[in-house]
Amino acid sequence: MPRFGKWQIYHPEVQRAGRLARWYIRLFSCSSYTAHNFFIHMNALPLKADPQVILDAGCGKGDFTFYLAEKHPQAQVEGWDKADADLHELGQNILICEQIREISGLSNTAFFKKDLRDLATRNRYDLIISIHVLEHIQGNQEVLKKFYAALRPGGQLHLQMPNVQEGRFPLLEKYTDMNEWVESEHTGELYSMDQMLKTLRHIGFTILHQRTDGHFLASLLFDVTETLRRRRMNALYGLVLPLAKTANRLLRPLDNHRGNLIILAEKPQAASA
Repeated sequence: MPRFGKWQIYHPEVQRAGRLARWYIRLFSCSSYTAHNFFIHMNALPLKADPQVILDAGCGKGDFTFYLAEKHPQAQVEGWDKADADLHELGQNILICEQIREISGLSNTAFFKKDLRDLATRNRYDLIISIHVLEHIQGNQEVLKKFYAALRPGGQLHLQMPNVQEGRFPLLEKYTDMNEWVESEHTGELYSMDQMLKTLRHIGFTILHQRTDGHFLASLLFDVTETLRRRRMNALYGLVLPLAKTANRLLRPLDNHRGNLIILAEKPQAASA
């Protein structure tokens, strides 16, 4: 049965952390509060039930790629990532994903070190997911156009990214360098919900679902867990994380319209690339 994040057990960081870390992943799966938050919002959407070809656009550590490959064994799931060494310190992402692929036996996955700005495929994918990637790409409207061309008619784009109206991170600002990191790494254009919907519709997409995930408690949970993680308070982080993940599931329906953009769009059946 697919469990989001369960393949993290084979990631070198977890292997180096030792037996306790591996048992933690076995019990709780995903060890990242933010990735789990992105996942529960994706999993609540009416995604295509039988996609044949899926693109995880900006796959990072491959958590979403592996989950979708296990959930849709009939599908070919591609993970693309530029994998720059200076971004999230993830320069080895694709190599690590390929190693985990061999261990997992998920032969319906393939990983590519590619820049999404070079996506030139047309009418190939039934589903593209882009989860907190576009904010790192300057000129990201061109990438959205490439997503549209790469989708088959009737294909879906699931997009998550920060909202230009989001506030700062008070705890993170006080105890970590998170805000400085955001300013240096979020080089791509940001949008309000209205701006992004207008952009997608102008490209040709039909909007199937839209919402944001902002509320005070979710923001506080993010600040607390990310501060603990960045300050390497691993024992306390491990204790807090399951509670934070459970609370976030319960809080998911709440929304103050200032959080991350969460959108499901479709390329119309009658569309051409």
